[in-house]
Amino acid sequence: MTTQHTFPAERTAVLTGAASARGIGRATADRLASEGWSIAILDLNAEDAKAAAEEIGANRAVKAIGVGADVSDEASVDRAITEIEQSLPPIVGLVNLAGISSPTPFMETTVAEWDKVFAINMRGTFVVSQRNWAGLSASPPFPPSAAAAPTPRWRTAHPRPASSDSPVPWPAKWASTTSP
Repeated sequence: MTTQHTFPAERTAVLTGAASARGIGRATADRLASEGWSIAILDLNAEDAKAAAEEIGANRAVKAIGVGADVSDEASVDRAITEIEQSLPPIVGLVNLAGISSPTPFMETTVAEWDKVFAINMRGTFVVSQRNWAGLSASPPFPPSAAAAPTPRWRTAHPRPASSDSPVPWPAKWASTTSP
């Protein structure tokens, strides 16, 4: 038995790294706004975040705010999410897109550069997700427990190779009876 869940009429999606006019984050924010979501854009550059939110809000006639935040800093994220919670409908969606890369060749990359990339890309995702988890997990679209969730179609749609203990449903053409 599958239970259908619907999003509340008034809802907010938080998007990190969506301030760039040419990025996937901006396109995602615009798409969600076109479907009636209120939008909150978190970006290290507060001015760009505010400008992106103003543009999307005006174009899609939805509530939208942009907030400057360093996603790798717990206090910065807490301040930003608190502002969003006080300004917009409940947060029921989160899109972690903030990320950076280093153009430095691997053997020339310093530990400081490596740490910066990981701070934004990994720690940032963790910090923002953890700060939003209580509200997200209480949202109606989530089943009350994992046991109540239906098995995803991809888990049953493809045969697994007989010799594999992998939970990944590899297509039969990739199956191998020998180890590499």
